[in-house]
Amino acid sequence: MGCITATSRRGSLAYGVGAVLALAAGLLGGEGAVTAAGYLASYTIFLDTRPWVARLREMAVYGFVVVAWRAAYHALGFGVFGSGLYLDPGQDPVHFVLNAVNWMPILVLDVLTRPILNRYSMLSPAIQAMGSGVQVCLRWLR
Repeated sequence: MGCITATSRRGSLAYGVGAVLALAAGLLGGEGAVTAAGYLASYTIFLDTRPWVARLREMAVYGFVVVAWRAAYHALGFGVFGSGLYLDPGQDPVHFVLNAVNWMPILVLDVLTRPILNRYSMLSPAIQAMGSGVQVCLRWLR
């Protein structure tokens, strides 16, 4: 983020190249670095003061790096498929979105009530619904 802020404030090409290289190195280290895109987009939309054309041009470079990484990732056979524990949004986006919608109430309840969810998925749907209702009631009574 330091390179990105320096690029937007100073207009330095060296910091811009450093930011792109940092993103590429992060992606080579692990797919979790894709989450940096959220920070990049947030900074570009809300904090960057340059004209929108310059902002979008910089974001296009980061987008190109992520797309190139994803293409190489897929072409080299990396990733997980069919495990049931991990869903790759690039491989099966529809299933990923449906699963996210399914888990969203649980994740929101986790944020609001801090339940212990490590065994939650092993319970029957009826007990899950009852537990969720109890947690909402307890949170509301506080």
